[in-house]
Amino acid sequence: MLIVHGEAQIGPAIRERWLETTRETVPTTRAEPGNLMYLYAADLFEPSSFHVFQVWEDQASMDAHIADPFHRQRINELDAMGGRWEHVTHYDVSAVRHKR
Repeated sequence: MLIVHGEAQIGPAIRERWLETTRETVPTTRAEPGNLMYLYAADLFEPSSFHVFQVWEDQASMDAHIADPFHRQRINELDAMGGRWEHVTHYDVSAVRHKR
């Protein structure tokens, strides 16, 4: 299993356009094979910060997502708007324990 967390800095001038593009991305990505979770969240304490969380069954699923033309187009659109990804971190998970 692979978990991905990224943090983007989105200025107020592009916030609504960025959200609109992101809204189109989420349901499409959630339907991709191997995707277990995909969500964006606004940071409650940093209004210009947004977080993306992704969970993939395996690296191959994530690689297919990254290579998908729809995903590439969305990344290009977001980059053209001027949003800035502070970081994107991948975590390889070897065990999962469900608490409930």
